[in-house]
Amino acid sequence: MHLRSDELMFGVAPAILIDGAQQLHRREGRPFELNDFCRALGAPVREAQPVLEQMVAAGFIALQEGSIGSYSATPKLGQLALANISEGLPRAQADALMTRILAKAKSVNAEPQKHQCVVVRLVVFGSYLTAKEILGDLDIGVELKELPRPPGQDRRNTYRDLLRGLATPTSKVRSLLRLRKPKHISIHDLEEVLRLGTPYRLVFGEQLDCANSAPQ
Repeated sequence: MHLRSDELMFGVAPAILIDGAQQLHRREGRPFELNDFCRALGAPVREAQPVLEQMVAAGFIALQEGSIGSYSATPKLGQLALANISEGLPRAQADALMTRILAKAKSVNAEPQKHQCVVVRLVVFGSYLTAKEILGDLDIGVELKELPRPPGQDRRNTYRDLLRGLATPTSKVRSLLRLRKPKHISIHDLEEVLRLGTPYRLVFGEQLDCANSAPQ
């Protein structure tokens, strides 16, 4: 999902709305009420209630069936929770970046011992699945598998490397897939994408048996 820094959404700054969506999704499916929404938005009832009503009308939040004043998150709120703020990415440029990401995933898997990691799956989600010509950025969900440490590698040395801030095999591969384009490519754990119920399309690896997979 693409949000511009200079455009309000439901009358709210994008950064505040994204943070609120993330807080509500941390409830892991538990319903919430107006007071919970106020806390997530950081606003009093008089300011938050009109925003809540607009988000219900737009399908980001659903009123719990058979209840009064109880709400639940929808997949659209999951997309909002994963949204980034950017000035836009032309689709042609996004397609070119996608081609490079897939090539990078194949090159990693061609030398698994070198990277000590393999790319299991890649999915794309967000504005890339729409017909828009200007996207927010390229949202990629990744599933990586780190290989066992080579014989003789000291676990204590690995732990010391982590404490010193040195990159792990998975973090290195994530960085490779980002192509040094942090403003245009947003990398997320596939587990997070699935947990939030965000529609996606598989672009690398074996298909998952999930209802929120988008048509190819």
